[in-house]
Amino acid sequence: MKEINLRIHGEYIIKRRTDCNGKFSKYSDQLCRNYLKEDFFNICGYCGKPMELLKARAQIDHFIPKDFAPSKENDYSNLVYSCQKCNRGKWHHWPTQCVEYSYNEKEGFVDPATKEFDLHLERLDSGEIIGITEVGRYMVEKMRLDIRPISIMWKVDVLNRKLEKIANIIKRLPEEPNLIELYRGYIDASEQLKHSLNVLYNQNESM
Repeated sequence: MKEINLRIHGEYIIKRRTDCNGKFSKYSDQLCRNYLKEDFFNICGYCGKPMELLKARAQIDHFIPKDFAPSKENDYSNLVYSCQKCNRGKWHHWPTQCVEYSYNEKEGFVDPATKEFDLHLERLDSGEIIGITEVGRYMVEKMRLDIRPISIMWKVDVLNRKLEKIANIIKRLPEEPNLIELYRGYIDASEQLKHSLNVLYNQNESM
């Protein structure tokens, strides 16, 4: 079967709002965090991981690190809603050493809230993330996107969505004997999902 390449963010198109200037004083303010959560659909901007699957709190990454652009510390256009692993992997790395360019021909980072992001990274239908350019491969290496359990988290999210659809179908249908089997299957799948998540949590892999 031919491999199908997907967007890192799936069906979500991430775009930062432009009308929040003056509404918060620091990037750490709860209002700023709420804005980012909405604009990034509560997923990590870099790996697309759904934050509701994690025990760790989402972090706020400065796309251009504060060391290189201290004036952009509280600039909403420079903030990325991120999981801990991606934020730690990117951290202070900024190979271009300037604020005008985020990447060159071989190294750097691409803002996940731009269309350019999809030109450098793709997701296989297995859930794995691959770089399709030199810059994309640099991002994969720095944020360790190739050795983290990202594909597992992607599959868990897909399963979660399917379970939600089944639950909605059960709610809409009248009570019938043949629904009992469907309901039992739904409960069984839910328990398996919870077990898989607990294994990840215990290994500290999902953070």
